[in-house]
Amino acid sequence: MYRAGKYNITIEEGVKFELAITYVDENEDPVDLTDCTACMDIRETKESDSVIATLTSDSGITLGGAAGTIDLEISAEDTRAMDFDKAYYDLEIYPGGLKSETIRLLEGKVKLSREVTRSND
Repeated sequence: MYRAGKYNITIEEGVKFELAITYVDENEDPVDLTDCTACMDIRETKESDSVIATLTSDSGITLGGAAGTIDLEISAEDTRAMDFDKAYYDLEIYPGGLKSETIRLLEGKVKLSREVTRSND
């Protein structure tokens, strides 16, 4: 039985967030993500109905096909607008784009590192 990996992340307020990972199998070989889609939600609590941020294969998540790479990105403008102290996320992969075959790849806590220096423009 597959269980989601645990990985905590820190988002710096006002800075572009980028995270690059590679999905590998038990032999450390890249998993082919061709024809897959992905989604990641960030919420203040796991039970919360409101979403702080959503990344998808269409916006914020780039899947690298046979290389198994997954690149996550949130713009500096979007991180500047965030207002939370701690939150939770999970990253799901949908083989063939089918949510019925969901792989919950990663989960963890999200910390927002508050910006101190602010421009006066």
